[in-house]
Amino acid sequence: WGDEWSTVNENTKLFNENALYEPGYTEIVFLRISNAGSLALKYQLQVNVTNEVGATNVLGESFKLSDYLQIGSYVQDEYSSGFNYADILMPTMFGSRESALSSVGTMTKLSEFAPIVRTDSPILPGDETAQVIAIVLTMPESVENEANAVAGTAPSLDLGVRVLATQYTDESDGFGNDYDSQTSFPSATDTWDGTIDLSWYDPDATEYTLNSAEALAGLASLVDSGNNFAGKTVTLNADLDLAGLPFNPIGHSSNGKSFNGTFDGQGHTISNMYEQSDLGAWQYEGEYYGLFAYTNGATIKNVTIADAYISSGRNEAAGVVGNAVDTTFSDITISNTTLIAYNNSAGGVAAECYGNCSFTNITVDEDTVIGPLWGTYDVRLGGIVGMVQSGNNVTFKDITVACQLDAINDVAANYQYWLYRYCGMLIGHVDGVNGVADPTGYVTCENVNVIYGDWVNYHYCEDADLGAGSYNGPGEYKYARVEAGTGTDGIDLSACNHNEDESHNVLIVFDQLFGGGQGVKGKASYDGVTVTYPTN
Repeated sequence: WGDEWSTVNENTKLFNENALYEPGYTEIVFLRISNAGSLALKYQLQVNVTNEVGATNVLGESFKLSDYLQIGSYVQDEYSSGFNYADILMPTMFGSRESALSSVGTMTKLSEFAPIVRTDSPILPGDETAQVIAIVLTMPESVENEANAVAGTAPSLDLGVRVLATQYTDESDGFGNDYDSQTSFPSATDTWDGTIDLSWYDPDATEYTLNSAEALAGLASLVDSGNNFAGKTVTLNADLDLAGLPFNPIGHSSNGKSFNGTFDGQGHTISNMYEQSDLGAWQYEGEYYGLFAYTNGATIKNVTIADAYISSGRNEAAGVVGNAVDTTFSDITISNTTLIAYNNSAGGVAAECYGNCSFTNITVDEDTVIGPLWGTYDVRLGGIVGMVQSGNNVTFKDITVACQLDAINDVAANYQYWLYRYCGMLIGHVDGVNGVADPTGYVTCENVNVIYGDWVNYHYCEDADLGAGSYNGPGEYKYARVEAGTGTDGIDLSACNHNEDESHNVLIVFDQLFGGGQGVKGKASYDGVTVTYPTN
């Protein structure tokens, strides 16, 4: 204490990078946050493990430093009543290891450290409203050989410090000082530039942290080259924006390259994922599409897929996994995403499931649309899974599905306006029993909620000028979908391309949890499922 303050940038080394942590070793870092703007602010300070390499201890067990280091913090207003309180108090409070640990009070395992948030005490503009934070990092004296690495191995970790700030409720307008009360902290999203980063990968490690979209693209490259990550955990440490650039899915089903490990999104969001199978050289023939193309024995959890567009002109498409074998899904949200397939399967989370698959705490929101390309037939559309057949087992628990299944093409293109084939809010295609889709015995549901929107009311018109099986392109099938409007019975029949007086329309309400197939009717109810219909 007493040295001049130094300005922090992305290259500043806050901690001693040559430190050898042993029981009792302690470091203290002081950070001073001041407001260089003109409005009061509140802030959030995060200390994250951005990269870590584990080791083997003398007991023969693998371990990570982050599980044996502890961290704590103390925040002090720099000035009060004209006195520099930080100069007065902190040299004593943090003058020794014992006094520092006592001043901080509560120490937290580094791997579980929560952000420091000061939303109750603003930093006003001006130097004398600055706050000083002491960050204490220590290895407790109680740690024994569980963190003692054997010779030849060297555990290490990198820490990242990030400060997010936003306007605080302080300044007034004509109605008071709460006009900005709903301001939230800015996003710390990493945006992809289309490149691949492999610097994080250590073939001998068992746990990995991805901090960038480039690192996620690197994971896809590694799996495609034969690294299946079996027994390993990949953790996402930031929100990622894939920027609508063509993204190759992780894994490659057609050549047997699967992801077999654990992917933990830690609650982060992957947004603007873009995959399309008809982009010339960028195309996987016979491939599945999704964040992952192929998983086997994997666990995928704690991640949101938002604003994605995945269109497979020849293959399967899904928000998370195209071909899921013995895969566990939990705490996943699909939001505002478009999933399209041609003559194959499309599912909100998985296109197809084989073996034993479980889905827990899953949400597919009302802004997600799952549908076929025009002119397709027998496409399997499922709010959660496109296709599951007997001999495989699926468990749904704590599920909410409110997406739209755009089943028009499968209906109209097949001239069977009375039957939705291969379409279900949970699974698009299951086996049929006595002419009705019935997954009893291999699909289990608990606390599953299906919410239908207004889209379920499909209107079709029959064009008398076109015979069965005749079509001349979109809008000229024998049965064409039309929207409510000004034509017969309030329906605009212009899509039929001829005099509306010579046509008639029919309302077809979509009502299927599970789709069957050709000649197999869908199933509208199931044990463990609650269905909510639109009120109009």
